[in-house]
Amino acid sequence: MLDYLVRESGRTVPRAELLSKAWNTARNTESNVVDVHVKKLRKKLRKHAKLIETVRGVGYRIDSGNSILPN
Repeated sequence: MLDYLVRESGRTVPRAELLSKAWNTARNTESNVVDVHVKKLRKKLRKHAKLIETVRGVGYRIDSGNSILPN
């Protein structure tokens, strides 16, 4: 999921798209599975946790201007 967010940096990725790409499934889009995994990713990223931005009601994004992202 993190890899996909990085590849799509600068664009808000809807939760349903993350479900589809990360788990190859069209699960219930009302599920909080994506939110749970984002929380776990943020915990693992520690000081870079804010790299993953929440776009309320839509999904998540990574700022393409972030200096820790590879070019």
